[in-house]
Amino acid sequence: MTRPAIWDLFEREGHSIGVVNFPMAYPPRKVGSFFVSGPPIHESENIGHPPKVNDILESVNYRVDPERRPSDGVEAFYNEIQSLTESQLQATLQLMEQYNPELLWTVFMGIDRIQHYLWDEQIDGENAVEQFYKYMDTAVGSLIQAASDDVTVCVLSDHGARRIEKRVNVNTLLSEWGYLEQAKPGLTSSLKQALVNNVWSAATSFPRPVKSFIREKTPTEAIARFRSKTTASTRSLSKFVDWEQTEAFAVGNGGGVFVHGQDFEHGPVPDSGYEELRDELISEFTDVKDPETGEPIFEEATRTEELYPTVNERTPDITLQPKEWKYTAGVELEDERLQEPGDRVADHEPTGVFILSGDEIRGSSITCDAVDITPTLLYLHDLPTVETMEGEIRSEIFTEAVTDDRQRRTIPVFSPEHQEGSMNEEKVEERLQNLGYL
Repeated sequence: MTRPAIWDLFEREGHSIGVVNFPMAYPPRKVGSFFVSGPPIHESENIGHPPKVNDILESVNYRVDPERRPSDGVEAFYNEIQSLTESQLQATLQLMEQYNPELLWTVFMGIDRIQHYLWDEQIDGENAVEQFYKYMDTAVGSLIQAASDDVTVCVLSDHGARRIEKRVNVNTLLSEWGYLEQAKPGLTSSLKQALVNNVWSAATSFPRPVKSFIREKTPTEAIARFRSKTTASTRSLSKFVDWEQTEAFAVGNGGGVFVHGQDFEHGPVPDSGYEELRDELISEFTDVKDPETGEPIFEEATRTEELYPTVNERTPDITLQPKEWKYTAGVELEDERLQEPGDRVADHEPTGVFILSGDEIRGSSITCDAVDITPTLLYLHDLPTVETMEGEIRSEIFTEAVTDDRQRRTIPVFSPEHQEGSMNEEKVEERLQNLGYL
């Protein structure tokens, strides 16, 4: 992170903090009373700070990622997600008791996984998603009961979910339109890659003890060589593309589209042709239709800098928004541009949940943007925002005891003092692939 997180602002003002299962934060941040990294992580690494936190995690059999997959069966997968979530809940309760932080932030991803894969499934005669929401309601109740009476409780989701109807293969579209040139590997190369892919798929399904045994008995350099041939990008795209003839491609869950320009090693698109090509692509994506319904597949195809204030070389040049979020965008090169969604039958949509409860909160209902949450919570605790922070303070949800007492304060951007470290990119890619994000 290049900007301070909300916990940095709390700690800067002298408040104790505790964070559990925060995604994309490995190694654990050396901040606050305790910090437990969330996905993606490597299973053999310590994920808690300070180190003694790992003893608590071990005592409750804490896990970040499930050991079972949807293909193992509905009940097996459901029970695994509930067991994993329960381990995270018990760890949070023990950490609360031991450290008593003023700000506790814990992330539960079980609902996300259940919605993705079990949207239409039944558990004991009840919809699996509804049943898991009831379980999570009990889990949140346990946290509230363990806290002091004067706490403010915030329940927040970063997105909603809905059933998807079809998967659109963005790179297949680009190939059909002539912007992505598929490579033509020889028969031996194709067979070799297919063998590697099948072995990888089988290996990722092994139980954890089997994986550990294989890792112990296999030379490190052999594992590295195999990984180099089976990264997510290799399996899904790079071996099948003639990069010198490709003008545009899509990478990642959501199908972010990149113009293959001069910023890339083999990019054929000159700087002078960049905007013209973007205009062409946006027109193509806007016009493409579902042949069964005749309706547009994409609601919008937008220049990414129009959506985000800061972009860099890793930011897509075009961001796609599916029509009514009933399509999900993938990056596979398939024979068909549209397919059934497969195991991942539900996906994200923008409308999430924001619940705030406490003595200083009015009983009301509002519609707000996700970027409003952080400045609003900082304002409630009379803490400053940083100059570059987006979002509005939704002061109408607070009692007069709050609004009569404070104004929004801003401070210059600062770099957090803690050392964030880094994680091996191959490990990150492997975990994101297993989670379905690549």
